[in-house]
Amino acid sequence: MAHSNTVVATRSGMMLDSRTVFFLVAVSAVLASAALALVNRRGLPVPGVRLWTVGNAIGAVGLMLSVARAALPELFGIVLANILLVLAMSCQIAGCRQFVGRPGRLGFGLVLTAAIAVEAAWFTFVQPSIATRVVAISLLFALLSGAGAWALLRPGLKPALPLRCYGGLYLVLALFFVVRAGMAWDVVLPDYFASGPIALSAHLAGFVQLVLGTFLQLVLIAEWLVADIARQASLDPLTGLLNRRAFAAIAGKLLAAATRSGRPVALLMLDLDHFKRANDSRGHAFGDQLLCRFARVAERELRAGDVICRHGGEEFAALLPDADPDQALLVADRLRRAFAADPCSAEVRATVSVGIAACDLGDGLDGLLRRADRALYRAKNEGRDRCVLGG
Repeated sequence: MAHSNTVVATRSGMMLDSRTVFFLVAVSAVLASAALALVNRRGLPVPGVRLWTVGNAIGAVGLMLSVARAALPELFGIVLANILLVLAMSCQIAGCRQFVGRPGRLGFGLVLTAAIAVEAAWFTFVQPSIATRVVAISLLFALLSGAGAWALLRPGLKPALPLRCYGGLYLVLALFFVVRAGMAWDVVLPDYFASGPIALSAHLAGFVQLVLGTFLQLVLIAEWLVADIARQASLDPLTGLLNRRAFAAIAGKLLAAATRSGRPVALLMLDLDHFKRANDSRGHAFGDQLLCRFARVAERELRAGDVICRHGGEEFAALLPDADPDQALLVADRLRRAFAADPCSAEVRATVSVGIAACDLGDGLDGLLRRADRALYRAKNEGRDRCVLGG
């Protein structure tokens, strides 16, 4: 395919030929792919990063083949280049789906990859038609870009600015490819596709999608890591429950709200009975397993709005908003019975004692904890494996 030397004028009066622009596009694509590959080699647990890395690497190769199509056989410069570009965008969109908590399936992208392979080969070798090929490929890219926009802009997602920007990028690309298909519909000059505005705009669109997309991916990775650090700082590393500091912050807000509204609140102090004996006889690994099992049982048996933390060692605290003393006693006893029936607990006959304190008007968290702790002490003295409501 002939490739004339299209010239692009810059605002400063300098003149750049299309080959220079395309070379810069290809180099930028490689650098963008390398940047994410360097991030991924750290083994970060961010969802979607692996697919983004693979997609960017494939996209860099596809863009380089497309840029160099004048010097390559059509099988590589046209057919393979478009296959790789569609596959790259499919991986990136699947990575976006993983990042927002959805399955990162490649099925739809692989179907479009097969479709673009057939179209590119058919209108290049069987029934050569540059205009038809450009229209068909542009519409497929528009469809795939629209899927990317929907993955990031659909209702129900957290309205994070980088996500909206990334979704907006795919939306702009979808509109661009629709316009490109319309522009190519009536064009009959082959050179117009080989080196004119349609070819140049397609390469620049690929450049923007890869480089700006990589930048937004890096921003999303950074935000995820910051949020993960904050999340980890508020959790107990063994059980995954809240730690004391996070529990105190949440409980303070709930108690203040209860004071203003006059609604009841109750606090449970829970302590695993004879935990040291189980820990010594079965080993620390079993003791850790027992603590984690109790945490899972508690999460299952407590109500939706209840808040629980690991208060220290084998002791836990749970705040029950909108629970009067009788309701708190029912919840505590249900939890006690569920833990005793758990298979892990049954191995060593593990049980839990519970002290319950109902919030008085204007009660602070410290006072509530003291009264619940006294009730727990009574439960221990009265034989363990029981729930005691404090006075």
